[in-house]
Amino acid sequence: MASLPDLIDDLTTEILLRIPPDEPASLVRASLVCKPWCRIITDPAFLRRYRAFHRTPPMLGFLHNVDGDKAISSVPRFVPTTTAASSPFSPPAIGSPHWWWALDCRHGRVLINLFNPMELMVWDPITGDHHRFPVPPHPHAYCTGAVLCAARDCRHLDCHQGPFLVVFVGSGEHGYHYSWACLYSSETGEWSSKVSIVFDSYVEMLPSLLVEDMLFFICENGIRILGYDIGRHELWEIEPPLWDDYQGGTLMTAEDGGLGFATMETRASCCGRGMWMMMMGLQIGNNSG
Repeated sequence: MASLPDLIDDLTTEILLRIPPDEPASLVRASLVCKPWCRIITDPAFLRRYRAFHRTPPMLGFLHNVDGDKAISSVPRFVPTTTAASSPFSPPAIGSPHWWWALDCRHGRVLINLFNPMELMVWDPITGDHHRFPVPPHPHAYCTGAVLCAARDCRHLDCHQGPFLVVFVGSGEHGYHYSWACLYSSETGEWSSKVSIVFDSYVEMLPSLLVEDMLFFICENGIRILGYDIGRHELWEIEPPLWDDYQGGTLMTAEDGGLGFATMETRASCCGRGMWMMMMGLQIGNNSG
């Protein structure tokens, strides 16, 4: 039979599990109430149960990219969605807001493109750790990138200190008749060899979409999609469906978990022209050259 202290701990744990995750400071304040509460909250088993209980993690804030001619000191680069006192982290100390651009955010890390000097930086918002490294030495006029956890069989609930990969994609400097990709590993500290594809389009500096072992990048306002197979180190070209009056598009996860494409289409009606959201899953095929 369980003792009274054990029963109290069990009841306290059930109460603490129900603290809303959208204000992280509440959990921190609860851990300061007394030593038993601190012991419960800092227990890795409790943290795993807390994540499983609340399922979808809350969005605590977002990075705001600002054009160089509009980047002024009064424009925040990190915008918290919680109260200021509850924000668990602050933006990285990079310097002038004119000289960096957030490319991607995944698996607890942020990929940032630094412009002066030209470098990439992977930043962990929770721990504050950051890792800088040069961009691949290949010519490009347009570029983007993606960051992801490199650990095998990881559930990506707490992989801040583990290895990571960065995929950097660029389009040709003289026109854009080809695109290329390189893979960076934090374990080796080196870029892979370049893989390229004949590709008459250019990549947008927008976040990518990860579907299993494939990364997808939006190109030329949604006219094409560039796919990168991480395991095979191959590039693929995908042409999304086109409508007469569609306006751009973006990548989204389809209902079956695969690749989806969403766009706004202008349609005529008796009252004029309206905007409609079009969403469909796309078949993935290898069109690399």
